[in-house]
Amino acid sequence: MLKEVHHKFLISGHTHLEADSIHASIEKAKKHTTMDIEIPRDWSTLVRSIQRKGGIKVIDMSQDDFYNISALQKAYFVNRKKNADGEQMSFLKANYFLYTKENPGKIFYKEGLLAKEDFKVWDITKKKKGQPDETQLVLERLHNSYPLPLPKTTLIR
Repeated sequence: MLKEVHHKFLISGHTHLEADSIHASIEKAKKHTTMDIEIPRDWSTLVRSIQRKGGIKVIDMSQDDFYNISALQKAYFVNRKKNADGEQMSFLKANYFLYTKENPGKIFYKEGLLAKEDFKVWDITKKKKGQPDETQLVLERLHNSYPLPLPKTTLIR
């Protein structure tokens, strides 16, 4: 069972991530393919065909895999400007976030990656009196119609 998530942002321009080389492989394959890429399934077919050590894991998702979480966000969370110590919270300065199962709605963050630096706490939970009963909230699908209708202005090639 997942108990915590460590979300680290590295300094721009000073990194090399495995994802960078994967993206480069995809761009190279796209440049050299004669295949038409018109729908998402075409992209997954192209990416699956790329020969590289370890391969690339492709997970096809359907319309039913996406949920509208805006009702959940509005019911339980608020965007506070200050952390638990009354200091201004700045996403631009924070580069390490920690989310724990034991503290839902509390985001622990650092402005550096050093282990000795203490986490600051950003509490985004609404006060209890404004929250609905958890059993009343229903998570809805992001899109109810299947398949999604195309707009009438869609051009056909």
